[in-house]
Amino acid sequence: MIMGWLFLNLLFLALPLGALGFFGWLALRFVRARERDVARLDGLRTDELARLQEAILVMESEISALQERQDFVEKLLERPRPGP
Repeated sequence: MIMGWLFLNLLFLALPLGALGFFGWLALRFVRARERDVARLDGLRTDELARLQEAILVMESEISALQERQDFVEKLLERPRPGP
């Protein structure tokens, strides 16, 4: 009778500890999976950021070329100043 009672107490003590360990292990796996996903997304964002920076540089050079052409055309279209 005492052995049964002792076994039952050990079982009631072991079940919550086992459940705690199991759910802790599941939580750890979830956290590590999220860390891997975030690391992969950071790599993709870095590639996308580099591509966008390159596109900005190309557009800036095109804009400066257009501004130079516009300045040239405006100078050509200026009315001549009356001379002496």
